[in-house]
Amino acid sequence: MTKVRFGAAVLFALAGSGALASAQNGIGGEEALAAQAMRNFAICAADRSPGGARDLLVADRHARSYPEAVRRFARGHNDCASGATLRFGGILLRGGLAEGLLRAPLRDAGLASLVAHDPSRPAIAADNASDAMALCTVREAPAAVEALLAAEPGTAAEDVAAAALPSTMTACLTAGQQLQANRSGLRALLAISAFRLVEHNRVSGAR
Repeated sequence: MTKVRFGAAVLFALAGSGALASAQNGIGGEEALAAQAMRNFAICAADRSPGGARDLLVADRHARSYPEAVRRFARGHNDCASGATLRFGGILLRGGLAEGLLRAPLRDAGLASLVAHDPSRPAIAADNASDAMALCTVREAPAAVEALLAAEPGTAAEDVAAAALPSTMTACLTAGQQLQANRSGLRALLAISAFRLVEHNRVSGAR
């Protein structure tokens, strides 16, 4: 029987010192297999229910009802887990859903053109310092972010793509802050920010 379980994990944290630490560290072994399974599950769910996936990504994640909405969506797509038991924090599911929803627009255009800043459009709000860093990184290094999201988790291709990002992420941090991140959490954060920027440009451009 397929099971989807949610676990709490510290994926990233901000502290004072003005540099990037740990985000470029690779993953391997069971962690890589788990990351691949999570990504496959989320992409399958996004393909089957793109409207529901989009609703989760644009919803207020601070709302009291949000955690249960995430659980409901995941359990409604148990068949996407192919009999595996998945355990993950909500940000990993949201990151995988973002990757799934980005696949269609990225087939037609590069991420750089999809997230380009247009001063005539309203500004996009960041929830916190880590969100601001991720939004900045996507806009400043879209090709590197696109390469990261195109790579399978835990592969040499992901290592190469991730190695191109630390200098940009450091430059995008607020002065006096340090990002402590694991690879899976960082990838999810960048995927969510890329989706938000693509969606922001699409919606504001359609008005």
